[in-house]
Amino acid sequence: MPLPMTNEPFRSEHLLYFIQVVLTSLCLAILLRTWRFDMGIPFNYEGDTIFELALAKSIASGGWIWWVSDLGAPFGFDAAAFPQNITASSAVMKILSIFTSNPARILNLYWLLSCVLTSIVCCYSLRLFSFRWSVVLLVSTLYALLPYALQRNVAHISLTYAFVPVICAHCLRIISSSENDKLNRKNRAMLVVACVFLGLDYVYNAFFACFFLVCAAGVSTVIKRNSKPSRSAAPFIAIICIFSAINFVPSAVTWMTNGVPPNMSYKSAVEADYYGLKIRQVISPVMLERRADKAGFPLENENRFVRLGIVLALGYLLSIFYALFTAPPSRNDIRWAAGVLVLLGTFVATIGGLGSIFNLLIAPDIRAYNRIIVFIAFFSAVVLCALLSDVLRSIESQPVFQTRKWARQSASAGLVAMIFLAGLIDQGDAARPLVKRYSADSAQAIDEKDLVDKVEQRFPSVTQIYQLPETPFPLDAGQNRMKAYDHGRPFVWSKAVRWSWPSFSYRSEAWHERIGSLSDPEFLGNLFDSGFNGLWLDRYGYGEQDLPEIEASLRRQIGPPKLESNTKRYAFFDLSEKPGSPAANQGVSSVDRGELALDAPFLGFASGIYQKEAGADGESFRWSQRVSRILLSNPSATTRRVTFSAGFRSLPGGQLHILGSELDTMVDLQSGSGDFSVPLELPAKQTTKLTFRYVGDRVPANGDARVMYFRFVNPTLKED
Repeated sequence: MPLPMTNEPFRSEHLLYFIQVVLTSLCLAILLRTWRFDMGIPFNYEGDTIFELALAKSIASGGWIWWVSDLGAPFGFDAAAFPQNITASSAVMKILSIFTSNPARILNLYWLLSCVLTSIVCCYSLRLFSFRWSVVLLVSTLYALLPYALQRNVAHISLTYAFVPVICAHCLRIISSSENDKLNRKNRAMLVVACVFLGLDYVYNAFFACFFLVCAAGVSTVIKRNSKPSRSAAPFIAIICIFSAINFVPSAVTWMTNGVPPNMSYKSAVEADYYGLKIRQVISPVMLERRADKAGFPLENENRFVRLGIVLALGYLLSIFYALFTAPPSRNDIRWAAGVLVLLGTFVATIGGLGSIFNLLIAPDIRAYNRIIVFIAFFSAVVLCALLSDVLRSIESQPVFQTRKWARQSASAGLVAMIFLAGLIDQGDAARPLVKRYSADSAQAIDEKDLVDKVEQRFPSVTQIYQLPETPFPLDAGQNRMKAYDHGRPFVWSKAVRWSWPSFSYRSEAWHERIGSLSDPEFLGNLFDSGFNGLWLDRYGYGEQDLPEIEASLRRQIGPPKLESNTKRYAFFDLSEKPGSPAANQGVSSVDRGELALDAPFLGFASGIYQKEAGADGESFRWSQRVSRILLSNPSATTRRVTFSAGFRSLPGGQLHILGSELDTMVDLQSGSGDFSVPLELPAKQTTKLTFRYVGDRVPANGDARVMYFRFVNPTLKED
């Protein structure tokens, strides 16, 4: 069946989209029970939502997503170095911030609007194939309210998928259209908008869009033995790639300037299997999820969110049937094209699929292949629309309905309504956790906001607060009863205070090492000298045995907490007067100590070097690839004389070539070890690079995907 290029008549396309908006909004309101929600409280208030709220707060405060000045004190949070880069989504939130400065309200509104927009765009894309308008309304609503959308919700606004249907529809056109079919101006403009939006947002949808465009071009070329139809994929792949590259520029610039931040090498090729797609989950009813959780299946993680629901799962199964068992004369059928793309997507994304090979041979960054489901869901929706449209035509052609228009319309409407309700009830079960947790989340948010408000009102001189305990970033997995990104909570509600979380730069890492820990007698004095005049204690971050000792130490040095939250989880201590032992108050002046702590030279690791590890003998080391670079930075306004030193370990028989602006030397590693030390002069406000090139054998490491040739042992930078 050739690809139809005309639409079934409807009174008004604008009326159709209006009905789509109303239907999707009504379903969202019912599933989420939005009349219970205060839009100033996030729908989900834990984990990744906290990070998204922090970005929304930065946008609402007049900043942007690349740099958050009120986080990561005393230096600020270079968010561009953690390349989520949701530029397009953030632009929409920037518009929303004109009407409200509440980050929770901005996040909630953005997510709700994205769901409604997804249904409109899906409706537009499905109407390109002349499906029944009633069927299109049904399927577009179910597509916009996938369990994937409801379960990820505001916690993953980077994974909204409003413009995915436009790309998917074009992939189907490439395979199914004839040589004479051409894009009109409206369709071409919509494709360009979709490509630009995908390119300027989180990389997953852009990556999968390019994958399916390439697949569509390849399939079209093979079955038609003509590359002309496939050429329509090339310009749109180019647009996505160009804008994705533009979107990555801020991250690339900060990486080249400051090095890739600590702990960023947390992705590995094996995670393609860990976060891969599971067919059982794709086709299982959503309501079966709780039973599956109890069964204890392995590798159950975010891939649980890929369930299509009972209606779209039928489309998924049918698409595979059409791809495998449709006779060659029917290969212009849109259902066959959708089935082929569903199969290719499944082959790539499933656990142990082709995506694992891509990650092993090319790059591990696209690790959560389950996120391809929004593309597979649209292709499944197309097959379902085609089937339902055929069924409705068959029903209406029955002799009993020929003279009874009301009966024909009633039968069609009844069938569509039953299917829609069955799908909505099943998929709507994915919204149950959001509704269930709202009361607890609301109480927690109000309690935290109340404490932050009290701190800012009663202690207006407090401008910078240090948070205990220290937690890593990324990935912040929480600590004891603390959950991921919990230290970002007070920032969400603050107005004029800077917070120490997260530590996300080598400069910040070096500063933390210099000021010490709470067990050091000079720690609190060092905080004071670094500009901190408040301390925030999250008691959930400590075990029951450690917490009394921590609080006793704080009380001895700075007195009891000035404020506590209603739940007693948080405590605020005033540091407006210099605390600490006599030792902390001796020596250099407060000003000198602050300059020493904040502006001291520090080491950064630009490329080719893995994150820090601890050896059995207590030494710290970092594995290096064959070529690596170290940054020696001087943030102060004066020239600093320093000495860089490190030990090196490798397999016997190697040599290490070290290059710098005024340095060119070799370190002999014939014995497998060697030491190096060099005095350097670091100009003010500049960074010096040292390049290390190893000549020798690679270190074998079974089960370790890293490429390792030698390691730096205790690399240090000391002022002379």
